[in-house]
Amino acid sequence: MAVAGLVGCGSVKDAGFADAAPIGDAGPDADETGNATVVTQAALFGGMVGVEVGAVDIVSMTAANTVLEAKQTDASGNATIKVAPGGTVTAIYKHTTDQGADLITWVGVKPGDTLKFGNRNPTFAGMNTQLGSQTYAWPAQGGVTSYFAATSCSFSSFGNALSGVMNEASFCHREPMDVLYLATTNNILTHYNFRQNVAFTNGGTVSINSWAAAVNATVNITGMPPEVTNLSGRFAVVMDNATTERAVAGGGSFTGAPSGGAFTGNFSWSPTGERTVASLTLNRSLGNFFQMRVLDSLPASATSWTVASAQLPPWLERTFLSSTSQKLASWVLVPDAGSAHDAVMLGVQWWFEVAGTNHPHQWNFIMPPGTTTMVFPKLPSQFADFMPHTQDFMNLNALRAIEIPTVTNYDAIRAMPAQSMLCVECAVRAGEIQRAITSGS
Repeated sequence: MAVAGLVGCGSVKDAGFADAAPIGDAGPDADETGNATVVTQAALFGGMVGVEVGAVDIVSMTAANTVLEAKQTDASGNATIKVAPGGTVTAIYKHTTDQGADLITWVGVKPGDTLKFGNRNPTFAGMNTQLGSQTYAWPAQGGVTSYFAATSCSFSSFGNALSGVMNEASFCHREPMDVLYLATTNNILTHYNFRQNVAFTNGGTVSINSWAAAVNATVNITGMPPEVTNLSGRFAVVMDNATTERAVAGGGSFTGAPSGGAFTGNFSWSPTGERTVASLTLNRSLGNFFQMRVLDSLPASATSWTVASAQLPPWLERTFLSSTSQKLASWVLVPDAGSAHDAVMLGVQWWFEVAGTNHPHQWNFIMPPGTTTMVFPKLPSQFADFMPHTQDFMNLNALRAIEIPTVTNYDAIRAMPAQSMLCVECAVRAGEIQRAITSGS
């Protein structure tokens, strides 16, 4: 089986699978396969999110882990492929700068699906070039003890100086770029400014002429389960077309312990940028569990945030297994009566040595809710070099149960782009998802 081990308690949203046919309705030779539409979007370093890329290998397999069909998407990144209910479809993005690959697998597919592949967080497989430096300048503000400037590449403190220099590099630079300016007094945020769509000029200067006063922001949290013993969170400024979020110096964050499942916090904040990402991290003191996170996309002008009795996914234990020899990963979900989730996401990474050079591989899986074991698809022999080998060291670098309140079942998850599931923080930052709640790493 490609998928095994469903938890037996708590609430799993409708997984979106068709009910089994009554005995006699279909004979042993009944063909339940059908076509699915595949769209391959950018998934490698340097690709534009959502842009379709062609000539990507795709493999469809049954739930019993046998190959159903293998082909490539056309030049525009589209294909029709035969799928079996509960099977998998994998896209293999071969690296252009080494012999590695990034693989993405949708698990639990159905005929009639439209499966969009892509990734906002690919393996880094490109050259990082230093672009130079730029000076950032600001006017003096009474009472301020420290000034800061932030871009997608840098976040620096300049003390009480009225300008500072920061470097830009190709892997993080956005053109045109945004710049966030912050000022603190005795480590408390007091002023801010924001420049959008600034052209980078090596040796140039980007200035602001005034400051806006920081505001007081509040967070109100209620209905936390009793096992949550402490929490923390922050607001962050979204910039550069939702590719970056920046926490602010001297404000924007809170921490504490809930009382009766409730918590109220206040902090200094800079309501600016493209939008605000609010995040809440939940911890439990008993047991060996990963954290939970509540992520919300808010307007840039937001100065308050309420999280009221959020329906949480199951807790995910820190005890897990990953094996290159068995080509599987397994983990433990611990739900309670009120738990709910829409999908489970797994990411593994390994390096395959060829002639003394390590070549990075990454494999991401999007699975139905309740999945606790993933046996990797046995890809056809022509893709053997892109499978983990017994001698490879494999990291489990992402494992999450994901709850999206606006999504009703796993059918709706499969209708979303893969990149939204592989980085729900990115999807919230971009405003594609209003709220996401995750348990895991």
